[in-house]
Amino acid sequence: MNHSIEPACKLACPRFAGAGAAITVNDAMPRRMTILFYDMVDSTTLANQVGVEELLVILRALHSTVTRAMKAQEGFVARYMGDGGVAYFGWPAPRADAAERAVYAALRALDAVAALVLPSARRLHLRIGIATGVVVVDDVAGTGTMLGMDVVGVAPNVAARLEALAPRDTIVVDEATRRLAGDGFAWRGLGSVAAKGIGNSLRAWQVGAPSTADAPARAGAKPMPSSTASSDRRIRAPGLPAAC
Repeated sequence: MNHSIEPACKLACPRFAGAGAAITVNDAMPRRMTILFYDMVDSTTLANQVGVEELLVILRALHSTVTRAMKAQEGFVARYMGDGGVAYFGWPAPRADAAERAVYAALRALDAVAALVLPSARRLHLRIGIATGVVVVDDVAGTGTMLGMDVVGVAPNVAARLEALAPRDTIVVDEATRRLAGDGFAWRGLGSVAAKGIGNSLRAWQVGAPSTADAPARAGAKPMPSSTASSDRRIRAPGLPAAC
């Protein structure tokens, strides 16, 4: 992943804003949240094969596609990090079903990104890591604006490590996320995995599709939107569509 951090479009772009609740920069209250990291696979290879303008179009399409999937489940996209990003579930408004929503959003993101059609007939691939834990969201940089917002705790580190371990087109979650998300998904236990800085005690799970089509409705989560509009799936290059 390219780790040059850029803020998401924030509140200036309603499409990229998270849940509808008012956002306070200096939150600083411990709360349980689910953190999702996503990353495009083989982005360095892609960057060496296409021109910079086409690469920009691809990245914009990637991020807007993933962001729609996150927003459909009330996720808040907090950062874009080159060819990846991070989203929060359970912030700014706490949600008892944050973990479940994050998993639904991740599944939708995989499907939607796989459906993108590039001019060169290439296909994009994601890997996603999700973790749940007690964190604090605050203006850690002291800017007094959303630009300084970050999340502090173990869960972001775990989610980032799981994302790095995930094979392409898969979602890997921690034990807390698997437990809170419930049995409405196809789970595959990966046992204890070794993660840098965390050790060998991290129990991980790979998640598959919901076990029944109506699971989101039963759980109170929003149904995953279908990719019916071709404009959402087909990337047009070399034009540069506005990000917001």
